[in-house]
Amino acid sequence: MDYKIVVDGMKALTAGLKNNVWPDAFFRELLGMSEESIDRLPEMAFYFMIVYGISAVISLILHYAQKQKSFSDLGRKIAAFLSCFVAVMCCWIVPQFIAQGKLLASDVKGEFSFTQEGMKWLSDFLQAWFDPVFLIILLVAISMMPVFSIRRYIKNYKLLGIPWAIYDVGFPLLCFSAAILAMANGNLMWYVAIPVGLTAVWL
Repeated sequence: MDYKIVVDGMKALTAGLKNNVWPDAFFRELLGMSEESIDRLPEMAFYFMIVYGISAVISLILHYAQKQKSFSDLGRKIAAFLSCFVAVMCCWIVPQFIAQGKLLASDVKGEFSFTQEGMKWLSDFLQAWFDPVFLIILLVAISMMPVFSIRRYIKNYKLLGIPWAIYDVGFPLLCFSAAILAMANGNLMWYVAIPVGLTAVWL
């Protein structure tokens, strides 16, 4: 793993959020995104914010018309945001650790058998693959959290739970979209969208 890329990428992201400038090193070098994908990020963020805004309006109408409510409080919203950020970083880190696992596993001499040497080989082999396997399990666990939330909305509100699910589960993506558009356009006003995602918390 190239720790310089990690440091430079995170510095670029921090500077981008602080100074409202585009963090090219974060997307290009750290996340390894292609030029085409980077160019499409602002457009995709804008379209998502439109979908999110429509879902937010429908959800709030349902709240007042049918007494429906969000299943997430402020703590859950913050946890969902942090989990989503960790998941994004895991998508970059996992391939690095898989490459590391392959390298370490190739250095393990011997083969499996029900002997002391065979058990030592198995222990060394599993240790070589521990980091990537652990990160993959973590990524899967994080990914299941929004799935359970969506299932709960559909179970309780049927089809009317779809806008609620987008409004609730999509909050981390709303934050990312606001940041992307703010940095791409140099306009802090995009962050005004984030309080919209928190409106139902206090209803």
